[in-house]
Amino acid sequence: MNIRNLVLVTYLLLSTLLTAAYPAGLCLDLFASQKSFAPHELEARQQIIKKSHTFQDGAILIEEMTKDGSLIYIGDHEYSPGTEFLASNEFDWAKKAKPDHTETDVIIGFGTNNVWDIALTKKAKHMVIGDWSPWPVVAQRYLVQPLIRISKTPQELILQLAGIPKEIAKKLTIEEAFQLTRQFDSFPINRQAPEVLKLLNELAHNTDISEIELKFLTTYFRPRLGDNISFAGFGPFQQLRHPSFALLHSFYSKRYSPDIAGEAENVFSSQQNFQYLKDLFDSGNVSFGITSVNDMAFYQKVKTSKMSESLKRITLSVTNIFDCGCYNGLTFSDFRKYIKDALSVFKSPVTIFRTTNNVPPHGYYKYEIKAEDDIPKLDEFDSSALEEYPQAG
Repeated sequence: MNIRNLVLVTYLLLSTLLTAAYPAGLCLDLFASQKSFAPHELEARQQIIKKSHTFQDGAILIEEMTKDGSLIYIGDHEYSPGTEFLASNEFDWAKKAKPDHTETDVIIGFGTNNVWDIALTKKAKHMVIGDWSPWPVVAQRYLVQPLIRISKTPQELILQLAGIPKEIAKKLTIEEAFQLTRQFDSFPINRQAPEVLKLLNELAHNTDISEIELKFLTTYFRPRLGDNISFAGFGPFQQLRHPSFALLHSFYSKRYSPDIAGEAENVFSSQQNFQYLKDLFDSGNVSFGITSVNDMAFYQKVKTSKMSESLKRITLSVTNIFDCGCYNGLTFSDFRKYIKDALSVFKSPVTIFRTTNNVPPHGYYKYEIKAEDDIPKLDEFDSSALEEYPQAG
């Protein structure tokens, strides 16, 4: 550990001790000069952060997303609980990718933060994120979106996702921010709790966080206080493969931390890149769908939505979904049909990004499809898709 990291850890521990020593009423006094909630509203929000809240299958959250217009489509498919990733686990494809800087009007993608980076390089005007499970979509809307709204820098977002108040972020590089979250995760609950309580108190006072967002965020951070964690659940997220799958910042660390993944252009690599992502979310130009990847009614809904007038350059990202036939039954022939149907829906050329293989190392491919003749006839050599077709190479 270098001297700077030692200072950061010491600062965090000192901050924890000082926070723990605060009298119960002092936190309220600290916010007295900036609060804009009426006293009874603030008291109600203070009560919210004292306990976990029940969302069960997420129906109430989905209903709210439908009302606010962020959820534009819900399919009638069935999905397999426990197969979802709240953050992408594909950490290697970006190293193989040649950035595509051709601008696009919309990117429609699966794989959550995989979509972010493609949107960034192609300067997408709109981003639509889909998943067959509601939980990755819910995580984007009720965890990432409110925290990115109140974050001015990528460091602030990273720290807050880990349960650390954002005030420490101004001292850190992006690499140090990720290092600090990893160190914080290693602390026992009694050493995490004061910082988490401080963060929750800040969220309760922040008028940019809605009541339902505050309930969700509270429930997400309560496991760091020893509450609402189980063998396959973490806060609001249940039926996960493991509780650690809910720790989005941990997945982001493996994907974006320079000392782990190396230097690369991504949404966290510069303030300008982060601002692009933040502006997309803050401007309402991020929408969601709960859908199977090959449900063409979803794409038709995107086309006919309020953004349709600008949809001339279309980008799709399907990650390795067509290589996961072991639980979704999809094959390479389904991928070929998917491309053909997408051409039919949009009636314009489409750019498609795909990763291959259902375990690392992942392949990474881009398909420029202007007509049916451009649809690949052979699967990629490193694909694990279930298929009787021969592979390229």
